[in-house]
Amino acid sequence: MKSLHLKLFNSQAPFIDIRSPKEYQKGSLPRSINLPILLDHEYESVGTVYKKHGSKAALDLGHSLVCGEMKTERVNTWLSFIKKNPSAILFCFRGGKRSEIAKSWLGEFGVEIQIVKDGYKSLRKTCIELLDSAPLQGKNWIIIGGFTGSNKTTLIKNKKMAIDLETIANHRGSAFGAFRTPQPSQINFENKLAFSYLNHISDVLFLEDESRTIGKNYLPKSWYKKMQNSALIIIRVPMEERINNIYNEYVKIPMQHKKDSATLSLSLSNSLNKIKKRIGGKRHDEIQKDMNEAFKLNKKILHKEWIQKILINYYDPMYKYQLNKRKDLVLFEGNYEDVKDYIDNNF
Repeated sequence: MKSLHLKLFNSQAPFIDIRSPKEYQKGSLPRSINLPILLDHEYESVGTVYKKHGSKAALDLGHSLVCGEMKTERVNTWLSFIKKNPSAILFCFRGGKRSEIAKSWLGEFGVEIQIVKDGYKSLRKTCIELLDSAPLQGKNWIIIGGFTGSNKTTLIKNKKMAIDLETIANHRGSAFGAFRTPQPSQINFENKLAFSYLNHISDVLFLEDESRTIGKNYLPKSWYKKMQNSALIIIRVPMEERINNIYNEYVKIPMQHKKDSATLSLSLSNSLNKIKKRIGGKRHDEIQKDMNEAFKLNKKILHKEWIQKILINYYDPMYKYQLNKRKDLVLFEGNYEDVKDYIDNNF
């Protein structure tokens, strides 16, 4: 693991990723902005020429594609960003020609900028190494568990010693947990997780109990294995309170944010369809009918009925099974305030 890269990650300096937009969308670093030296079609053309005729021909084509006003425009975007962020660091994929050219073009305007040797490829490798080594580094991992609707996420969000996996994944970690905004790519999820771990300065790491997949993102194998074998603190919340928490999060708050009922109803129905095989067709249809009626009449009590059925028939049996396998790892259990006090007094 390159110590220079770790210093860059810790520096809080923003990154200028000059790779093509397609490369950037597959994955980049937190704190990075995509200001490409070559757009997608230009990058593809240069790549084709490189394969057929070599580096000089590709370089010549690149200079012919980005010249004159186009070159000035792209350099100006870098200059504008650097003016606002003087500590910015620039990288391309391998730290080769694109970085060198960008650095020389900026030099024509009297601007010096740090470029990353070996580029994004080496930065990504450092992120992977950091994630792989994290479970072996001696931190005391504590997992906050509890049945769905137990307010685990709120506890995690309020703990400086915690890493909020669901925020990083932009997903609440269940079949019904999708947000309106998309999840990050798997690479971006991993890179952000690596940065979060690097900036985690406590000897104790709190994490919310998760399955290996959080929406479409998945935890590194070593992380999931470590979490499954770490001490558990369980929040115990009465069923009625859990139902109310879920109603607020999945129905009331989205409606307050001006999400129309038809769109929300469709979204929840799609989520219900994902668990149809698990709960069976008959029960699925029954819950779907209840959900439709609740939205049609806009009644909280009806919403709470379908929520309870999903908890009883899907979430609770699944979590009971998982929890039973790890019952010897339970360190403490109690209601939300008891758990909060226990953590405050012991960690």
